Amino acid sequence: MKNDLKRIAILALLLSALLLGFARPARSGLYATTAKVIAVDYETDTITVEDGGGRAWAFYGAEDWYAGDCASLVMDDAGTPEVYDDIIVSARYSG
Repeated sequence: MKNDLKRIAILALLLSALLLGFARPARSGLYATTAKVIAVDYETDTITVEDGGGRAWAFYGAEDWYAGDCASLVMDDAGTPEVYDDIIVSARYSG
C-alpha cells in the first residue's frame, strides 16, 4: 500500500508538470502602427520610415515606394517594454 501511494504521488507530480508545461499563457507582442516614408534607397533596396513618435525604422523592398508614402506596419515588441528594439514584421502600402 505504501508503494502504491508513492506511485500515485509520483504520477500526479509528473502529470501536473506535463500539464503546466503546456499551459503557458499566450503572449502576442504584436502591434500595428503607421509611418511616413522619409527616404528610399533603390541601390540598397531600403525604405526608411518615421512613425508618429519620431522614431525611424527601415525595411527592405523599395521597388514601388516613394518618399511621402504612408505605410502600415505590424511590429513585434521583442518581449521588452522598450520600443527601440522592436522589429518590423510586415509593411504594407497604405497611401
